Amino acid sequence: MREKSLLPMHLYNVGVKLATEGKLAEAVGVFRRSVELDSRLASSWYEPDTDLKEGVDWAQAAAVCRQVVDGNPDSAVAWADLGFALATQNKVEEAAVAFQKASELNPKMAEVWMELATVNCLAERWEQAEAAARRAVDLGSTNVLAWTYLGFALVGKGAWDQAEKALRKGVALDPLDKLIWANLAEVLNWQERWSDALEAADRAIQLFQGNSKAWDSRGVALAGLGRWPDAEAAHRRAVELAPSEPSFSGNLAQVLNWQNKWQEALEICQRIVDRGKPSPVVYSALGAALGGMERWEEAERAIRCAVDHSPRDAVQWVNLSCTLNWQSKWEDAETAGRRATVLAPELAAGWANLGYSLEHLNHLEEAQKAFDRAMQLDRGNATARQGLERTRQRMANRSKPGA
Repeated sequence: MREKSLLPMHLYNVGVKLATEGKLAEAVGVFRRSVELDSRLASSWYEPDTDLKEGVDWAQAAAVCRQVVDGNPDSAVAWADLGFALATQNKVEEAAVAFQKASELNPKMAEVWMELATVNCLAERWEQAEAAARRAVDLGSTNVLAWTYLGFALVGKGAWDQAEKALRKGVALDPLDKLIWANLAEVLNWQERWSDALEAADRAIQLFQGNSKAWDSRGVALAGLGRWPDAEAAHRRAVELAPSEPSFSGNLAQVLNWQNKWQEALEICQRIVDRGKPSPVVYSALGAALGGMERWEEAERAIRCAVDHSPRDAVQWVNLSCTLNWQSKWEDAETAGRRATVLAPELAAGWANLGYSLEHLNHLEEAQKAFDRAMQLDRGNATARQGLERTRQRMANRSKPGA
């Protein structure tokens, strides 16, 4: 809990009791009264143990917190409170500055380091996020949240093995934590360990049926196992629980695409785009739906939006390369394919698409090498297998006398 030494305990206890009973409006009123008695207690507006976030005017809270900081510039708690109020409004950069100041004033506040890790994750500053999370772990090695935040940061860096170890440490500390199982499932999905991911997701759902992230991870795992109807059902449940989360709708659309349900996938993605809340996965699913309907130019535009949003995501470059190949834009497809192989040299689809582009540019030796690499990574890749057969035949024909 946050510091509240000046908060009259009877008011504080009444507020907590009301919040526990689900009387959030009354609880907010009690905590607001505590602020009126002493404006330095702005943190009581968002006491984390009472789940009052929905009842708070965060802009007003931030304004009060700024007044507290102005009057107490050397107070780590004041800066931390300001950071929390700003972060809740998605003012990530301002929040990062406030949390950094708090950590400098009092480097022994584990909660501040966790918040600093969080905002750095949101800003995709993975190195800083990892450093902050490790400080939180050092200060509280038995703190499940600290290990969770470290896992988040390592996921952002693409250090899947380390992320899994961090999250499993959290699981060992508290096997009943409903959040960490869902995060572990997500990490296992990224490693394409579908059965392990499904087990973790099911554990998270067992602990809390309303865990939308766990349902989404369950859908991803089931899709990886090729269980399309089950995956669709899981993703529909995730969307039902969190209809405003665009990535969940995007994942549902992707599963629909894989079942050739192009029109419904298109409608889902278009609704999200129209709301102005698309994510890379939504643009990717939109591109796939349009491609399935052979609307290639529109598909290309959608996938380019996905690339613009996530320029380091190799899968988006693979999708772009594939879409360009379908339009016979061989040189552009080659460029996209090469980018995919640089970002993820272990991704077979990237090499297969690159080989396809090179083959049609008549660069047969390079095409054969690309197809060979794809086959080494995935013996079942049909594009690579068929491309390898064609290029070998063409090269053999070219070497014949009189060719």
